[in-house]
Amino acid sequence: MRLSALPHTELVAGSCGSFCSSPASAGQGLIPQIAPCIDDNDVVTKFVLPVSASGFSKPYSHVNGSTDLNTSFHSVVRALVTTGHLPAFTKPFDDYRSASIRMRVALGQAHLAVRNNRTRSQLVPSPEWARLDPSEKAFASFLLGSAMAKLVAAQMLRCPMLLHLSMYERAFDIDFGGARRPDFIGQTLDGDWIVVEAKGRSRLTRSVLADAKVQAMSISKINGTAPISCVASGTRFNKNLVSVELLDPPANPEGAIVDFPTEAFFRTYYEPIMELLDESERTVSVSGQEVDVVRLPGLDLAVGLESRLAAQMRRQRPFVGFTMGDVLGRSDARIGPDQSPDTSWDSDQGEVGQDGVFVQLGQSWSGSPSERT
Repeated sequence: MRLSALPHTELVAGSCGSFCSSPASAGQGLIPQIAPCIDDNDVVTKFVLPVSASGFSKPYSHVNGSTDLNTSFHSVVRALVTTGHLPAFTKPFDDYRSASIRMRVALGQAHLAVRNNRTRSQLVPSPEWARLDPSEKAFASFLLGSAMAKLVAAQMLRCPMLLHLSMYERAFDIDFGGARRPDFIGQTLDGDWIVVEAKGRSRLTRSVLADAKVQAMSISKINGTAPISCVASGTRFNKNLVSVELLDPPANPEGAIVDFPTEAFFRTYYEPIMELLDESERTVSVSGQEVDVVRLPGLDLAVGLESRLAAQMRRQRPFVGFTMGDVLGRSDARIGPDQSPDTSWDSDQGEVGQDGVFVQLGQSWSGSPSERT
């Protein structure tokens, strides 16, 4: 799958390994280019992520046990882009949100890599990971662990959107009564709510996971209904492998009650992406779907959003009365329960997730860990 241009945008394939521009006709200067000039299969992004899960009941009982989750670095980067950013009511910090996205993506590029073994490709910490001091590693583990929880929730729990709860607590007037709060709440493809607490460690101990379970149990209701799952997610960054463990403790009937307009959930999820697009966007066609895209040249990366979602976000009151199905905009959104893919369409050159967020990686994201030292 290649990006093809809409009438007002020209995309040119080339042999360089980065985002580039090509000369237009005389007097027209340079035409902005969106697609990285790479050949198919130059960027190796597919890998298998080991996931172990226990304690899940219906509708998630099928995830219990050990799973080799087929996923991609595109999905990792999309999770980094969409996880944990300041909402719109912190207007003085708008520039920070854009910088935060870049920082998170750079962390992933610097500290994660796909290693190709004889039988499979796996996600591993890069050599730079071992060079971090303990305080740096704790910070990176938190951010990367949150992204991995988002990725697994999308693919295994049918939950394409997570909202970072602590950043919205004041706006939504949520009272935890002094109890420790979880990291995320999310809405599934079927419109149900889940709670997710994410941990990331080089050494993921039983006590860390027990602490995650307590935090995941701290919400009793979201918009009037009990969450169908309270997920404790732990990501292990071992020397030779990244893996994830999921636990599902029961909800606490005495936990906090969370109420907010559903349109606020959708709006705040997409606001950081819209902020990026406002910098310098172009519209392209991906497998027949229009996508608004912006390139981030310092990261050899393009990020975008389905044009219909971007148009909705530009309305005065976006997503009012929308359900999750309305947001996804596809009647086939309710795919089967087994390893639901996190992509609507994909290729070695780019992926659009179920949430409508597009990610395309340039050639610098390729190579074995030893090549990225």
